[in-house]
Amino acid sequence: MIINLNQQLSNLLLGSGFYGTGGGGDPRLAKKIYLSLIKAKSKITLQCLQKFNPDDLFITVYTIGGLSQKPLKTPIINQALAIYQKYLNKTISGIIPVEIGPLSLALAVKIAAKL
Repeated sequence: MIINLNQQLSNLLLGSGFYGTGGGGDPRLAKKIYLSLIKAKSKITLQCLQKFNPDDLFITVYTIGGLSQKPLKTPIINQALAIYQKYLNKTISGIIPVEIGPLSLALAVKIAAKL
């Protein structure tokens, strides 16, 4: 299923804030990330786990805990993905966010869009 982020943005921010129990970063920053994905016409695909093979590689992104530090810059994220895939000699099949708060989820979605 492809999510039209423009239509679902408010629900996504509200829901991630609710399930993040108030944590997981500033929803305003998350909204900026989603809007940049919309502007870039990124397609985000949510897949059921049954559609993947047992040996497919999934990674988590970002950190668990406080977001007092600034988010990583895009070139660093791209470089990390490339190094990780090269080191493991395997393509990353998907991203699993470690937190569901607004900013944590938005960063995971941003990185997933790069895959």
